[in-house]
Amino acid sequence: QNMMIGASVDHDYFKLLGVRLLEGRLWGEAGEKEVVVINRALAEAFWPGQSALGKRLRGNEHAPWNTVIGVIDDFAASGLRSSKVSGQMYHAPDWDWPGFNLLVRTRGGDPLALLPQIKQTLNSLDAELPLRDVTTLQARLRETIARDRFNMALLSVFAGLAFGLSLVG
Repeated sequence: QNMMIGASVDHDYFKLLGVRLLEGRLWGEAGEKEVVVINRALAEAFWPGQSALGKRLRGNEHAPWNTVIGVIDDFAASGLRSSKVSGQMYHAPDWDWPGFNLLVRTRGGDPLALLPQIKQTLNSLDAELPLRDVTTLQARLRETIARDRFNMALLSVFAGLAFGLSLVG
């Protein structure tokens, strides 16, 4: 059974992350209602050997039906630990949503140096908009694998101790 993950993303999200559009198109800058872009895993799960373009699906029985307008390449949207890519469905952003994540791509230099400009731009849009949990992608990746790194270091220490004891004994 394929788990389906849904998200509301801007039209530049896939370009920012370097995810290829395999078939169809993305929604326009203003966004479109009742259309979705899905990943290859979801397209193959629901319509194997067929084009998913023009097909209709919904996230759950209470959600509206959406028409597939594009298919993107699979990528690990649910984190580095996922061993299997899940079905993913993306729709244009609904700006009435209570919160959102903002991704900013920079060219060289310290990305956090742009923080004052980003804050100023966000304040010009909405002065009451809070900005929290600011980090770089590199730092977020380090956080994601920190536990695994610690476990590997601990395992290495115990393996070294076991090897040392075997030499002595």
